[in-house]
Amino acid sequence: MRFVIVTGVSGAGKTSALKMLEDAKYFCVDNLPIPLLEKFASLMPEIHGEDVQNVALGIDARSGRSLDELEIVLDRMKKAGYDFEILFLDAQDSVLVKRYKETSRSHPLAMGGRVDDGIRMEREKMRFLKERADYIIDTSNLLTRELKQEIRELRERLADCTEEKETLEEGLQNGYALMHNVLGPEVMNLYDKGKLG
Repeated sequence: MRFVIVTGVSGAGKTSALKMLEDAKYFCVDNLPIPLLEKFASLMPEIHGEDVQNVALGIDARSGRSLDELEIVLDRMKKAGYDFEILFLDAQDSVLVKRYKETSRSHPLAMGGRVDDGIRMEREKMRFLKERADYIIDTSNLLTRELKQEIRELRERLADCTEEKETLEEGLQNGYALMHNVLGPEVMNLYDKGKLG
C-alpha cells in the first residue's frame, strides 16, 4: 500500500493532484486535522483491501497552528515504522498571484491582505515539508493535462518502487528461512539475540 502525503503552497495544484490520484483509485482525504494523522495511519492496515490499495492525504496551510506539530508527528510516524512519501506541489510566486487574481479567491494566510504576503508566510510555514519531500512538482508552467501526466508518471514510479520493495522483503524473508534451515534453530536463536555477527 502506498501512503502519499500531498502538500504544497496554496494555488500550486494540490486539489487537482488529489482528484487525479482519486481517479487512479487512491483513497483520498483532504485537510485531515494533524492530531488525527497518526490515528489515520494506524488504521491503514485495516482499510487495506480490494477497495483501498493506496492512500493520498492532503495537508496544507489551512491546518493553521497544528501545522507546527506536523514535523513532530511525521518524525514519530517514521520511528513507528509507518511508510509514507511526501509529494510537494510548488509554483513561482508571480504565477500563484496571477492564479489568485484569476479566481478572485483570497489566500488562506493573507487574512484579507495582500496575496503575496500570504504566499511569503505560507512558504515559511511549509519549508520543512518541502525539505522533506520525496517528490517536488513545479506547476508554474504546467497545464492541467501536463500535471496529470506528471502525476501519472509519478504513480508509475511509485508502483515500480512498491514491486521492488515487496521483492526485496520476500528475498530477505526467504534468506532468513534458508539461514534457519542451514544453521539450525540454536544458532539462529543466538543470531536473533545479537550474540552472533
